[in-house]
Amino acid sequence: MARFSWDNLSALPATLVLLIVAIAFVVWAYRPQARMSHWAARAALPLLRITAIVLLMLSVLKPNLAAPNPQVDRGAVLMVIDASQSMSIVDERTPADRVAIARAVGRLPAERADPVHVRVREQIDALTAALDALQRTRAEARLADPSGSDAESLDRLTADARAAVDEARRQLVATDVPALDEDVLRAIRAMGDGDASDATLRARADRVADAMANAAARSDGQRYRTYPTVRAAADLVGQRSRYQLAAEGAARVAAALPVDVPLFVYAATDDGAAPVTLASITSVEPAAARSDSRDAVSAAIARFGPGRVRGVVLWTDGRQVATDAEPNAATAAPVFPVNVAPAVPPRDASVEIVSAPLRPFVGETVTVQARVRTSGRFAGPIDVRLKAGNVEQTKQVSPAADGDATVDFTFKAEPAGVLDVVVALPPQPGERTDTNNTASHRMRALAGKLRIAAYAGSPTWDFQYLRNALQRAAWAQLKEAIVVAREVKLPLSPAEILAQDAIILCDIGVESLNGAQWDALNQMVSTRGGSVIILANDERVLDGYAQQPQAASLLPLRAGVRYAWRVWAGERPTLRVAPAPLARDIVSLRLADDADESARRWQELPKLFRVLPLSGLKPTAEPLLIEPDSQSPVMTQMRLGSGRVLFVGLNETWRWRRQIGERDQDRFLLQLIRHAAGEPYAARGGGAAIDVDAVTLSPGGSATVRARVQPQDDADAPTESMVLKVSRDGEALPDVVMAATDAGDDRFEARLTNLASGRYDLSIDRPDSPHVPLFVEVDANREMLNVASDPEFLKQLADSTGGAYATVESFEDLPQRLLAAGDARYGLARWSLWDSPQLFLFVLACLGTEWALRKRLGLA
Repeated sequence: MARFSWDNLSALPATLVLLIVAIAFVVWAYRPQARMSHWAARAALPLLRITAIVLLMLSVLKPNLAAPNPQVDRGAVLMVIDASQSMSIVDERTPADRVAIARAVGRLPAERADPVHVRVREQIDALTAALDALQRTRAEARLADPSGSDAESLDRLTADARAAVDEARRQLVATDVPALDEDVLRAIRAMGDGDASDATLRARADRVADAMANAAARSDGQRYRTYPTVRAAADLVGQRSRYQLAAEGAARVAAALPVDVPLFVYAATDDGAAPVTLASITSVEPAAARSDSRDAVSAAIARFGPGRVRGVVLWTDGRQVATDAEPNAATAAPVFPVNVAPAVPPRDASVEIVSAPLRPFVGETVTVQARVRTSGRFAGPIDVRLKAGNVEQTKQVSPAADGDATVDFTFKAEPAGVLDVVVALPPQPGERTDTNNTASHRMRALAGKLRIAAYAGSPTWDFQYLRNALQRAAWAQLKEAIVVAREVKLPLSPAEILAQDAIILCDIGVESLNGAQWDALNQMVSTRGGSVIILANDERVLDGYAQQPQAASLLPLRAGVRYAWRVWAGERPTLRVAPAPLARDIVSLRLADDADESARRWQELPKLFRVLPLSGLKPTAEPLLIEPDSQSPVMTQMRLGSGRVLFVGLNETWRWRRQIGERDQDRFLLQLIRHAAGEPYAARGGGAAIDVDAVTLSPGGSATVRARVQPQDDADAPTESMVLKVSRDGEALPDVVMAATDAGDDRFEARLTNLASGRYDLSIDRPDSPHVPLFVEVDANREMLNVASDPEFLKQLADSTGGAYATVESFEDLPQRLLAAGDARYGLARWSLWDSPQLFLFVLACLGTEWALRKRLGLA
């Protein structure tokens, strides 16, 4: 039934006073007109004026009219069923759990709930809600200003919340009847201590709930053993997958809803939420490789449109692959997650590749690290097998107490091209699924080597260790020598200089290169995209560079600034270096794959006696390493045309070998050179080279393709673009225009975006162009890596949206919760009478009628 409500009753006293004064004034003002002979005229004029005044005074109190909405207008119910691969698992459950599920999905008749048990559950819920309210009130009180006007009201609210907790605890303790299970009674009696902390009360309430659940499980277990019909229904449920149980549960909830409640059903797939019907939901295959419950709920609400949503029921196991952990459009309606997986993790073993290179060189020794995860006990060690090209290895691991173990495989990357690395576990006895027993990784083995030339004017320890490391590196084609005599020229012709990817100069005087060699060196950097690394040792050599224009362009300091070593004169070295703040994310400066471990290793490096601090940098020079105490750069990087120049103001990195050997020094030096030389092209041939920055992408991803083309004829003019030929799974796609880059007239680049699944083949529009493959596919291993339930995520989702968490064993009250959610949000239709146009028109009509009568009677 419709009912009135008032939003501003606090203004009632003042409104009554004004109303009485206004009516009295009207009566007094109309006294001269009371001499009119017709009684109707005498009454009508003041009555119309008083009616308008009364209505205006009532509008100050803000009256509203509310009427119940029909069920169809109280919002729709959305069912979202997770269709990811983990939902295909058939879990092992206890007989008691199977009985509870069979009862919940309607395969067993519902039992009449014991009123005492119902009352205990309600009191546990009331106590938990009171504790939550007290926690929120205390949090608000802590944030409030103690001297503010709200402090007193917050204190009252806190006291009221505390009283509500005490009352809820008292009522729970009062429920001490023999009909309850002995364990439940023992847990309830433990609630008697009124001085316990809130955390203790919450823990004790949880123990009461657990005792109730255990008592119900014992009862269901007894029924399973006693009644054949119960056992048959429970065993049938035990053969159902998580998805099948979700479909049965959704049908059960739908049948319990009133027929006039709109219901929409969706399957959560890789593309968000696909609409289905209750009749066809069982035909959906749970094969999605990506589970994101928040995104699926948001997609379902978006498909439903801007209309109202009563609530969203999410049937899932809680597994998440997506990285978005923030609430989004799902908060537009309360979400009621139903966990269809058991609380106990299933017996399972899985493997993932956690570390592996993407672009090793042919013959380079690579390390692939895999992690084995297990849940449940496995007797004895587990075999882990690797296959990469012609390499096959097997190792054994024994998972630790937390179920994890890591294993490293080392092998040489060969042959050239795309190399598929597969790590697999044999099927384990009793595991619920073996689809997660295989992990794969693609790497591109590069056939070409980086052409490195390293020359020194004196045999410093740093240079000798660097030369030895390069000689061992499978990716380096090395030319090296120590040129001691100043009159001896650099043993590289201009053509050989131009062919290098990187040239290292350590104490090579300016006079050791003739004019043609200096020209070639500058051209190699500025127009061909090569790099020069200058290892500082003798200030006099650097002074000589500063006097020669072509050599001076390679130095990081402005003209006229001198180079001077900072030397510690004590007996123990105290100087240290570290990555510059803006260079900490550069991977080539890391001393370990993990960023935190790398930072620790930089801190622990042995200290030095000498560093070359650089002050007065050119605008194009950026610090890579600094001396932390003075914050002065000691290593810089500078762009020069299409190439770069690195300046290293260190000559005692050999000290880093103490205690730990070559680990940190070799890694630092080799990564520095590979960073300077750049990545080689994956495929070469026909006077062209082509490469793509990825081997494997997820659908919708993007990749950058680069190419380098030698002119087919000496007379060929440089072009501004090049055509990229693209095919997917053998079918030609539209050509892509590659634009010339600033790295040289012979270099081109293009960006491929929003790529669909398939095997791509990339080449340039030239005869005998080399081809490079690119794979776009879904990583199915992530979804099945961990098939255990995640109830904490689902509880957080429910709490953040105003819903409630349930399990597949206990969702019987879900229809009532959904109806209550709709009633709370859209149960009543409200009309604000005080600001309605009807009120304005009626008042205007009263005043207009009065004015017209006065004119008619000659009183105006």
